[in-house]
Amino acid sequence: MSPIVGDYCPYLQQWHNVSVGLDPWLNDETQVVHRIPWVSFCGTFYATAPNAYGPLFNVYGMTSLIFPTIPRVLGCILFLAVSWMIAKRVHARQELDWKIRFWLYAGLLDNLLSFLLVTIVGGNDVYIAFFVCCALFAFILENEALAGAALGIGALIKFYPLYLVPFLALDRRRLSVKFIAVAVAIFVLGMGLAYLVWGQLIFKPLFWNLGRGASRSSIIFIFALGLGKLFHVAIPASRLVLMTLAPAAIAALIVQYQLRLSRLTGFMIGYLVILIFNQISYPEYYFPLMMTIFIYVLNENPPPALIRALAILFMTILLNAAFFTLVTNYKKESFSGIRVGATLIVTLIDVYLIVELIRQGRRAVEPKFRAAM
Repeated sequence: MSPIVGDYCPYLQQWHNVSVGLDPWLNDETQVVHRIPWVSFCGTFYATAPNAYGPLFNVYGMTSLIFPTIPRVLGCILFLAVSWMIAKRVHARQELDWKIRFWLYAGLLDNLLSFLLVTIVGGNDVYIAFFVCCALFAFILENEALAGAALGIGALIKFYPLYLVPFLALDRRRLSVKFIAVAVAIFVLGMGLAYLVWGQLIFKPLFWNLGRGASRSSIIFIFALGLGKLFHVAIPASRLVLMTLAPAAIAALIVQYQLRLSRLTGFMIGYLVILIFNQISYPEYYFPLMMTIFIYVLNENPPPALIRALAILFMTILLNAAFFTLVTNYKKESFSGIRVGATLIVTLIDVYLIVELIRQGRRAVEPKFRAAM
């Protein structure tokens, strides 16, 4: 088992706070009545870092009371389950070119390495990756209610899957009302049950995330830094996100509707838009997208050029995750230039992929229109 480091330190303290009846979203050092020994080695920041997650995060974290690393083990199990489902589907597609099959299998192995690297510091996005992939597999099986349930559950751990609902609900101009209704119902039901336990405290992470500052690994940080130097004024990251993410997401939805893009293509574009304009951007945030890449390639049959572009993003995130995990001083000022450079490279790849996904989506639709004329 890996040591208790990074984000997993505050996770353990937050779960302990829940177990003794404190505010799960408590981030005040003076109010923590018992500092657990695992956190004492992590420093004051990690011991009091805010809980930015939903109520289900508090629930599954109770398994840490049995043994501190059980939540990480559960994440590994979920990841392996999704990897097995994808590998099984790759094996069933015997008509695939052997080169594509080889790279899909190799990608699964590389993704496992990336996951293990980030899991050392306790990234919980593997849970989101599991529920997002379950939703996509449910859509493939034409079970829209199950897809909605999976995404609704995922949103109770981290809230950003809610942003993905419109992109998944739209498939070649057909809107899945059932999917939206079930996803929203599951989320509201979960928040309602949490309200009975913690009251209005459940809204603290929502408001805290809205006003959160930008990390050095996000394009928003670079925008804020550049605009601040240009106009000599400090621009809050939350305002920049509102000015960029909302219009970009709406534009992506309009493109998905107007070009009659498939659900998977629209989802990939929407997720990339969110990753580009989110004020907090770490390698683990790409995990759901990295797992989705396999499902996209298996179901959309993209051309080799697009597969290569997806592979480049995949390997770039893998290297970024390895650097993020293995270099302990990654968050210090001495590495800020590397982080900004990595962010610019990843953003350029993201933008290129969005363009290529739109082109491939149009090529997939146009022959059907010509046949119908």
